[in-house]
Amino acid sequence: MDFIAIDFETACYNTDSACSVGIAVVDGLTLTLTNTEYFLIKPPNMFFTRQNIDVHGITPDMVESEPEFPAIWERIKHYFDGSRMVIAHNAQFDMSVLHECLSAYGLPFPEFRYICSIKISDYACNRSVPKSLDARAARFGVELNNHHNALEDAVACAEIVIRTIKASTLDTFDAFINWWCDDAVKLFSELNPTKRLGGGSAFEKIDYKSITADEDNYKESVFTGKNVVLTGEFACFSRKELSQILVNLGAIMKGGVTKQTDYLIVGRQDKKLVGDDGMSSKEEKVVALRDKGIIIPVIYENELMRILSNNLSGDGTNNHDYAVTVSFIKNDALQGISIDVLADGRKMASVHNGGTVKFRLLEGKHRLEITNDMIHDYSMDIDLDDDFELTIRI
Repeated sequence: MDFIAIDFETACYNTDSACSVGIAVVDGLTLTLTNTEYFLIKPPNMFFTRQNIDVHGITPDMVESEPEFPAIWERIKHYFDGSRMVIAHNAQFDMSVLHECLSAYGLPFPEFRYICSIKISDYACNRSVPKSLDARAARFGVELNNHHNALEDAVACAEIVIRTIKASTLDTFDAFINWWCDDAVKLFSELNPTKRLGGGSAFEKIDYKSITADEDNYKESVFTGKNVVLTGEFACFSRKELSQILVNLGAIMKGGVTKQTDYLIVGRQDKKLVGDDGMSSKEEKVVALRDKGIIIPVIYENELMRILSNNLSGDGTNNHDYAVTVSFIKNDALQGISIDVLADGRKMASVHNGGTVKFRLLEGKHRLEITNDMIHDYSMDIDLDDDFELTIRI
């Protein structure tokens, strides 16, 4: 029997949020890699957490134009017709992702046998070798230069299995499985899928009392001395990172909304967690207090980034107030032109129909994006060591 090794990466803690998949196909008789497949996937609601992005490097803009799971499934479902064994490293995770993606779109469940490569590679690993993919890859001399790229992980998983079998006295995949770990083979129909990673809470636990201001980066701001509460996920920071930034700006971080709350900062909400109205319990508490005459200002992520861009200083920031001057050789095509200045994908400033705009950048990847009815999403990278002048000729 041939086998495939599969690896998924997810956009967030929900296992139906696959954003990429890699597959490595292996001939079970010759133990050779015969084919590979790799796809980016647009998740159902495009909800990404910073923690997941930091792991695999896939961002929402990278998958915005990619197919959703049903289209990818049409291209790979023949691998799951029961004629091949399916293998994954920590198979409970990858099988759960497959199960929940199929379920999310109402697609029929295939029936096939699967096994975890950890169990297979245990044959040639003593207790001193950790169970992680990178540790097992190192044990067998398998290259893994881009861990958490779904294709690289799938190929590494396949190579670990191949090298384990070659380390035995057996020479085919079927013979090894029947001898070593036949009892570990499972049916997909019997899977009890994991629906969410990380246990009961969707968010990282933060001990706000343990977060203290960094004296070198402390600066007074609109948040100084104010009770600040976070809700949702943030595109640019984890909650803990954002909490540290706010504490450095004098904020007093709190875990829940009360009458003493001064600001509620709102990131993106996952409707699977908060309901169809998209409001977290903290936002609902603010509304309830407002009905009683207690007004708590709500700051959304875009406005927060504007505030931070005007206040942050120290490591990872840039204190220079830049000026971008945009001029045009005029003609009718320039009506309604808009130029946005971005840093690492975040809008720092805009200028319309020419002129000069001043702004302060947070980080160092700078880009101009220019759009109007005749110029569709033209962009260019800029090096802002000093003020920048741009002349556009159409």
